[in-house]
Order: sequence, then C-alpha cells, then structure tokens
Amino acid sequence: MGSSVRGICPVDQDVKEYPMEPYEKHEQEILEMRLDFVAHETQCSERWKTIFLRLDVMEKKMDRLQSMLLTATGTVIIFLGGIILTLLNG
Repeated sequence: MGSSVRGICPVDQDVKEYPMEPYEKHEQEILEMRLDFVAHETQCSERWKTIFLRLDVMEKKMDRLQSMLLTATGTVIIFLGGIILTLLNG
C-alpha cells in the first residue's frame, strides 16, 4: 500500500489519513510549479531592487527641490521686506 500523510479534517476534527498517490502522480507538475515560483521570486526581487533604486533617486531630487523652494521663499521674503522698508523710509 502507498504512503500516507496524517492530517486533521477541518469538518469533524478527526484525524484522517490522506493517501500520497495523488501527489506522486502530479510530481512533475509540482516541480514545474516550484521552478516557475523560483523564477517569479527572482524577477520580483530584481523589480524591487529597481524600484528602491528609483525611489532613492526620486527622494534625492525631492530633497533638492525642497531646498530650492526654501531658498526661493527666503529670497522673496527678503525682497518684499526691502521694498516695504524703502516705501516706509522713502
């Protein structure tokens, strides 16, 4: 007789014996699925690396943009303050 796997049936919580024959019949299919999964994991890993690299570049650009915006805001405030002082003293 073939080997079996013990498991718990979710319906009545009795211990059941599950035959291994159906699994052995689909061994090649399971192997192919595992290979596909490994290939999928590899592709996803590369995609995530690329995404994180792009996010790092975007973060640096955003930091630079924020610095430029703060500098421009400071310049406008000083310029307008100078105009107000000129009008008040003028």
